[in-house]
Amino acid sequence: MDATIDWNQLEAISDGFSPEFLEIFQELKSEVPKLLAQMDASLKSKDLAQVARLAHRLKGAVINFGFLGVAGLLEQLEAQAKSENPEGIHDKLEQIEKSYSKGLTSLEEKIYAQT
Repeated sequence: MDATIDWNQLEAISDGFSPEFLEIFQELKSEVPKLLAQMDASLKSKDLAQVARLAHRLKGAVINFGFLGVAGLLEQLEAQAKSENPEGIHDKLEQIEKSYSKGLTSLEEKIYAQT
């Protein structure tokens, strides 16, 4: 999966990038790095159950903003963590971070072009 954003989903919730949407978007931008850091720390401590919980939580947040690529990667990571198979999870987490960053850049460009 890539950094694909479902622009229709985003437009359905953005209300033309209203001030309320922009406030919630800022919260997402603040929360995602924290959750990714918590997943990394949980992975380092071999707490795969916590990795799965955090992946599930983050998946719900990003899918509401149309980050389909990131949500797909998080779904894979969640399933892998639930199966207690740590092999490759760190690489998957890096993919998620890169995909989120690319999607965030695209979204910010669209927002700032319209505001």
